[in-house]
Amino acid sequence: LDAAAAAAKKGRGGSGAMRDMVKKVQSHVDLAGAVRSYVNNLKRAHHDGVASFSRAEIEAHDKLRATLEQIPQTRAYARTMAWVYPTLGFVSRQPFYWAIVVNDLDDPATRRRLEGLLADAVKRVGTMTAAVAPGWLVPEAAAGAGKGLGEEAAREVLRRVRYVGLDASLHRAPKGGAEDGWAYVILIADSDAVHAEYVRHFTARLLMEEALDPELPPITTADKVAAISRLLTEKAELGDEHMQYGDLSFKADRFEVIEGSFPLHDREFNAKLEKEWGLMAEVSEAHLRLIRDHYGEELAWYFGLLDFTVEWLFPVACLGFVVELIKYGGDKVLYEYVWVVFGSGLVFWGASFVAFWRRRASELRWDWKVDSLQKDERRNPLFRGEWRTDTESGLPKPKLNNWDRLPAFANTAFQMLLQVFLLSFIEYFSYAQYVWATETYDGKPDQVIMYNFQVLVVNTAIYVGGIMFGQYVIWSKVAAWATAKENWAYQNQYDTQYIYYIFVFIWLDGYFWSWFFGYIHVPLVELGVDLTQWRFPIFGQLIHRNLPADYWMVKHEKMVAAMLGMNQVAAFCFENTMPLIVVHYVRKRAHERRAAMVETSKAGDARRMSVRSAELQMVTTLVPGRGGAEVVGASDAAEDEETRGAVIQALDELALAPYSTQDDYYDVILFIGYIATYTVVWPFTPVACYLNNQIELRTDLVKINGAFRRMVPKKAKGIGAWEPCLTFSIWAAIPMVVTFAAISSRTAEIFFLATEDPEHEEHHIFWNDAGHVRWWWRIFVCFVWEHALALVCLCIFQLVPQVPKWVKDQQKAVRLRLAKEAHADDIERIAQSPRGQSPRASGAKAASSDAVATSGRGRGAGAPSSQARQRKVPMLSRLKQPRVAS
Repeated sequence: LDAAAAAAKKGRGGSGAMRDMVKKVQSHVDLAGAVRSYVNNLKRAHHDGVASFSRAEIEAHDKLRATLEQIPQTRAYARTMAWVYPTLGFVSRQPFYWAIVVNDLDDPATRRRLEGLLADAVKRVGTMTAAVAPGWLVPEAAAGAGKGLGEEAAREVLRRVRYVGLDASLHRAPKGGAEDGWAYVILIADSDAVHAEYVRHFTARLLMEEALDPELPPITTADKVAAISRLLTEKAELGDEHMQYGDLSFKADRFEVIEGSFPLHDREFNAKLEKEWGLMAEVSEAHLRLIRDHYGEELAWYFGLLDFTVEWLFPVACLGFVVELIKYGGDKVLYEYVWVVFGSGLVFWGASFVAFWRRRASELRWDWKVDSLQKDERRNPLFRGEWRTDTESGLPKPKLNNWDRLPAFANTAFQMLLQVFLLSFIEYFSYAQYVWATETYDGKPDQVIMYNFQVLVVNTAIYVGGIMFGQYVIWSKVAAWATAKENWAYQNQYDTQYIYYIFVFIWLDGYFWSWFFGYIHVPLVELGVDLTQWRFPIFGQLIHRNLPADYWMVKHEKMVAAMLGMNQVAAFCFENTMPLIVVHYVRKRAHERRAAMVETSKAGDARRMSVRSAELQMVTTLVPGRGGAEVVGASDAAEDEETRGAVIQALDELALAPYSTQDDYYDVILFIGYIATYTVVWPFTPVACYLNNQIELRTDLVKINGAFRRMVPKKAKGIGAWEPCLTFSIWAAIPMVVTFAAISSRTAEIFFLATEDPEHEEHHIFWNDAGHVRWWWRIFVCFVWEHALALVCLCIFQLVPQVPKWVKDQQKAVRLRLAKEAHADDIERIAQSPRGQSPRASGAKAASSDAVATSGRGRGAGAPSSQARQRKVPMLSRLKQPRVAS
């Protein structure tokens, strides 16, 4: 072909077929070059970040991808490589990153609502603050300009936002219908101040983290949102600097005028990611990095744990399916042997899961550059106490210790005891309903449908509605109140204690229902207690038939299967489906009410417009962004549909609840405990949990993007307090596995199968006259089996290293390189020091001059200069900028 191409080039091409072949070869060569360029762009973005590309390069790459996906020979390959290196394929192009919604105090509907909120606050506090004209308001100037208190308050908030360098604009729009009132919306876009704050924050991390690589990573969307939140909270003078990042407060005429401050969703990015995420074959590190770059490390850790769970669940789910097939094969002895081995193996699987998750977490920490992240020492806004300066470190420390919290701890214990009593009552009600349904409908051919309805639907509704949602909502509020009473000084301490209290309730509620049946009902029947003579409180006589213990053991197994299966179906519907339906309906009604406010001409000549176009007509731009002049009116707003759409989006997301990973984490942690615990009762448990987690992995993003506000990105080193909860779930599973097998079922009798024959000389030692193993031998099996499982799990935790060798090697290499750089700086400073003067003295002299130079700088007073910081941390002088400026 090369020779033919050369001949054709020299005019000796010969036939037309040869010329067509040459053109085809040349087109293939061009296509191969295009594919190579396409893949190189993907790899470059994967390693260097999207910030290393200009807008023109991104647009050219998008056109190239669209072209390759239209060619049959390259379509599949282009899509595959785009998912292997997804960074460049998911570029956030949102114009506005943050929204602040300010109440219009001049609107009558808004005024009435705020007065109602103020009256409720007065009832709780008992006093009312007198109305005082704020210092920033000049009544004469406002009246002369035709502006009311509401607009002046919104403009003052805008002024303070712009004071810190943020590019912000001010708009006015209706929240919904006329009865919902109006609001001012401040939209914040990207600016140089955002990038400067990102560099400042990374520099501060260099001062604190010795092993942090000094090369400045490319700025991501999550970094921009986090930088805006820090600027607003710490520097914009909108509330206390110790508030949660992004939370703002500003009062006028006794009213809190800032109704919401939150980051905006990138709807175009979300729609594209949700489509690809739901159809993916697997989640790689690149996909987790994509989540981290857009949403932050906190959410990326959740998806990392969920993906790791799905990977580890697949093999045990397949084994569980095989065990269930053996059950229906007819060989009962083989099934019981396999069942015991599989149930014990799932405990070892749980310990191995925790051990290898720690290894996986160390790899992600190193990859995401949070391996040396310092503990967050941000103050808790709810802390009530004094701060004193520590004599050694010079930093403020709370003047409070754990002994001062003893009354609060006692209050928490009392509240937890009350919740346990309430939980016991609901579980008792669920148990009574299950026993009643079994006694009334089981065994009757004409009542099969009613029996399944009572056991599967009604009992699940009692459990899910009364406990998983009803009491969980109550306990979450009680736990938050009790944790606030304990008066923790730092936010991370408050969050950790709150998670522990939530986990205690979730863990008890996840197992209480089986304890009632497996540890009380079944043993009482086997001991010969006649429950037909009992009068149960509230319900009276529940049991009318004197059924054997084996019957109730089978019912216990079916109860576990029904609760695990139906509970996961119901939880998915309530957690993932119902919020989206409700939000969609509420948002649709708000859009229709907002569009109905548009004034039209006569009915016969009314303009036909969509709801979207009608509601955009109601948006008014008061102060445009990008340093534009102030404009009052709707004429300029009509020219910028993108900005008006962002205003409507901000009002839509104002009605959404803030998202927390807490509700999703407890599902994952609880199901891991279920797998390690209930597999010995129902071998199909891993299969049910695998299907649930697989669906959660693909639909949680839709729920997070559609039913909740966007999270404020936070740096995190791992899953936090949920990791010890996960470890506790595995250790707690060991005693439950052996007791379920030995007390709540006949599974442990497999250990005495050799003496089951009545003719065996030792049969009377282990077996009673009823043909079952004696109680004390079953207790002995529990003791030995439990210690064996605990010993193996302990060995797994000790033998599996938490940090892989390659991570340790890279950590050592980074520390060595940084030490060499620091040593080189010391040598250079010694060489530059004046003759006869020690380097330490010259350094002290320079430090004193820096202190004088930095004094009296206003907001930045007392901050060390760049030279002083270089002396403290030599590697700071080697802070490397990204390859291409952002």
